[in-house]
Amino acid sequence: MPPIKVSYKPNSTGTVEVIATCIKPTYNPSSNSITVLVKPQFLMCQNPCRVNERCDCSVNGCKDGDFLAILGNIVLKNKESISTETYTTSLYPQTTGSIDVDVTCRNPKVQDHTSILVGGGQATTIPEGNFVGSNFRCTSTSSGYRCSLDYDNRYGPAYLVFFFSNSGGEIIDHTDPPISVGLGSDSRYDDFTCSGHPGNYHVSWTAYSDRDLTNPIPGAWPNPDGRAVISCAS
Repeated sequence: MPPIKVSYKPNSTGTVEVIATCIKPTYNPSSNSITVLVKPQFLMCQNPCRVNERCDCSVNGCKDGDFLAILGNIVLKNKESISTETYTTSLYPQTTGSIDVDVTCRNPKVQDHTSILVGGGQATTIPEGNFVGSNFRCTSTSSGYRCSLDYDNRYGPAYLVFFFSNSGGEIIDHTDPPISVGLGSDSRYDDFTCSGHPGNYHVSWTAYSDRDLTNPIPGAWPNPDGRAVISCAS
C-alpha cells in the first residue's frame, strides 16, 4: 500500500499533536505521533480595505528588514524599517485601487509580496490644518523637466518628495534628500534628467511628516488624475 497523505489547514498558532494508528496489519507499537509547530504567517494584511479607513499589516519572524507599500503612484510606506519579530503597521489609503506590499527581510533572508484591494468609501476631505498642494506641473528644460508644486502647509514641519515612475509603475527616481517645507504658502520643485531615461513617465508627489518618509500626511498627494506625464526622447 502506498503512503497515505493527509493535509490540513491550521486556524491558529501553537502546536498540533499528530497521531497515526494502524489497525491492520498489526504493528508494535500500533501508533506513532509527531508534534507540529504552527507559526504565524510571515506577511499578513487586512484585505480588502476601504478608502479613508485604517488598514493593518503585520510581519512575523523578521528581525531586520524593510516594509514598502505603494498605492498607484502614492507611496504609503517607504521602506519602513523592521526591527522586531512582531512588526505591525497601519496604512491609510485615500483612493481606491490596489496596494502593492513588499517585504524584504535580511534576518532571516525572506522576501514576500501581497496586494490589497481598496474599495468603497467617500472622496477624501482634507481637514483644516493639513497640507494642500495645487498647480502641480512639469515644464521642459534643456536637460529634462522641472516639476513644481504650489502648497499651503498648515500641518507643521513637512518633507516633500517627487516620484518619477515608468509605465509599469516602477519608481525609477525620487527626490533625495526630501525637500523640507515650513508652515505657510510657497512653491517647491525638483528636476528630472532625461539622459539615460528614454520613454514616458508619470510624476507624482507626497508630503511626509518625518524625514525618514514613513508617515505620509493624510491627503497630501494628488488624485490619480492629478499626476503629470513627461516624455523623454530616445
